[in-house]
Amino acid sequence: MPIEQKFAAAAASNALFTPVQTRSSVFHSSGSYREWRPGPGLRDWVCCYWYLPACTEGRVAVERERMVPDGCMDLIVQLDRASGQILGFLVGTVDHPVFVPAEDTRWDRLGIRLYPGGLQRFLKEPGYLFTNRICRLADINKTLEAELADCMLSASSVEQLISAVHRCLLARVHGGSCWEDTFRNILHHLFLAKGNLTVHELSRRECVSGKQLGRIFLERTGLSTKAFAQIIRFQHVLRHLNLEANPALIQAALQHGYYDQAHFIHEFAGFSGLLPSDYVKRSE
Repeated sequence: MPIEQKFAAAAASNALFTPVQTRSSVFHSSGSYREWRPGPGLRDWVCCYWYLPACTEGRVAVERERMVPDGCMDLIVQLDRASGQILGFLVGTVDHPVFVPAEDTRWDRLGIRLYPGGLQRFLKEPGYLFTNRICRLADINKTLEAELADCMLSASSVEQLISAVHRCLLARVHGGSCWEDTFRNILHHLFLAKGNLTVHELSRRECVSGKQLGRIFLERTGLSTKAFAQIIRFQHVLRHLNLEANPALIQAALQHGYYDQAHFIHEFAGFSGLLPSDYVKRSE
């Protein structure tokens, strides 16, 4: 497939999927959290850049922030401007809810949210090494941490920072793996079906064995094909609940491919740590 067609296919697939998190987020409710879409050249692999500045006025009223599976990975760089200390992290794909500290507000935080499979465009590391882990970026690639740290230290505005990060990542883009087309096609199928496709059906469509498909997904996302599909389905129903003022849970479950209410409750609780009814009540 010509490279122009591959890029168009990737962009079309990503346009079908926008990761979301639970409502009442500490970061989003602060009023300081901001996101930017990447510029040309990176939209196939980078979902967004995000930034949360330090705050000394007691912005955070709770100790931790709930994060739910979204199929993505994040590169995060934290800067303590008072001491000059910089810490970089790679947050791998997760398959269960995790809680991150939210009470320490002395750090400026820069984030790069990567679409599923986006990591391998910048770092030649398999996704399964980071599943359900938060790893020091310096232990993975010291050069990348240093480059991102320099962006934070030298930028005089957030807009300059985002532009500098974009240039940094553009310079690092390298070719995909031999299974790039297959992976992109599978993502397109899954996003279009909102996660409601079996491994057997995906294998049939791409003429790839289930075992080979599993190896591709572990390499690129850190998850099995089935688990990744379930997360995509969860993401779509979560978006539905976030947008609806008074959602009917049974209708939402059936609409998004859950075969009964018990199936929906079990999977939603596994990914969010909350029953659907409790999540709706918390969001009112």
